Amino acid sequence: MYGHTRFRTWGGSKSGEYTRCRHSLRLVQATKSYARRRVLDGITLTIYEKETLGIIGSNGSGKSTLLRLITGLVPPSAGKREVIKSNLRTG
Repeated sequence: MYGHTRFRTWGGSKSGEYTRCRHSLRLVQATKSYARRRVLDGITLTIYEKETLGIIGSNGSGKSTLLRLITGLVPPSAGKREVIKSNLRTG
């Protein structure tokens, strides 16, 4: 990786309570490589119900690749992607 990508999740209910009951999506030790270049290495991320994910990083740090893994547009080269809720929304 050329840079560092940071991600953070925010969540909660309308009453302001932060609830981590069920996860909707999980990446476990996900790695993505293109040819011989490793773009993401060992990402473990859990997104829970009603959470919002923010991703920041410099150019070339893997933000778009991470989003493609999360949405399922590309499969991980290693590791796994688990989707628990089928109504996961991106946008």
